[in-house]
Amino acid sequence: MDTASARRLREAAARPTVLHLTHYKAGSQWVYAILRMIAGRRIVAPRADLSQFLDAPIAAGSVYPTLYLTRSQFEAAEMPDGSRRFVVIRDLRDTLVSAYYSVKISHRPFEIAAMRRLRAELQELDELAGMARMLDEWLPLNAEIQRSWLAAGPTERIVRYEDLIEDDEECFDELLRGHCGLRVSRLRLRRAVRRARFERQTGGRPRGREDTSSHHRLGIVGDWRRALPEPVLNDLERRFGTILTTGGYKLHRPESTAAGFGEAVRTPERPRKESELESDPTNRP
Repeated sequence: MDTASARRLREAAARPTVLHLTHYKAGSQWVYAILRMIAGRRIVAPRADLSQFLDAPIAAGSVYPTLYLTRSQFEAAEMPDGSRRFVVIRDLRDTLVSAYYSVKISHRPFEIAAMRRLRAELQELDELAGMARMLDEWLPLNAEIQRSWLAAGPTERIVRYEDLIEDDEECFDELLRGHCGLRVSRLRLRRAVRRARFERQTGGRPRGREDTSSHHRLGIVGDWRRALPEPVLNDLERRFGTILTTGGYKLHRPESTAAGFGEAVRTPERPRKESELESDPTNRP
């Protein structure tokens, strides 16, 4: 091995391996955009089937964005010493609303026949029936990812999407420069955060002005209060209310009864392959 290659390997080993865990529709493409701007060549590009994580050794000193994994799935891999990880979660009610509009309208054309059928079905169903279908078929995996990390308690660095939205510069500074130890100047990170903001990505459209044809549909917190039909909201809180409250989210109906927090939602032992993952829209607000 030549001297330059050996030096690069030593430098990589000296930098922490950084891993971004999350679930679908929790701003993962937003976080990825920021990481890409500040981490450059250290990024291990995401793949739909997560094979960059599941089927290859973890590269020391690299940055792994958008890992849609439960805690048990993640911990089955061997991590380099000194690795840093963080988990981004989002209110499951807003997660469902965002996914509904994405699958029905704004996601790029699907290659998988099953997803083309689902989109066609959602376009035929009214809003109540369509969101109920997404609640049954799409949300449980995301709820289980969130539940598995919340169950670990304070040992994990869990960040709420809503807090990142509220104070993006300070939150990302503490998270990426502080917790993750990324060697990037405060100024460079703030520039990256500003470039990735909703208004910059939409050509000046402000948060709160809806465009259902865009992956950047609305960009606000709490849209579920307007968009979720009451029967779907009640069913969601009944099934996943304990996950919501554990994550710091208030229930619309505090008297809702929810399944025990320790009861895992049924989920595959490993993430689905690309043909199945096609059903999950990209993850922008």
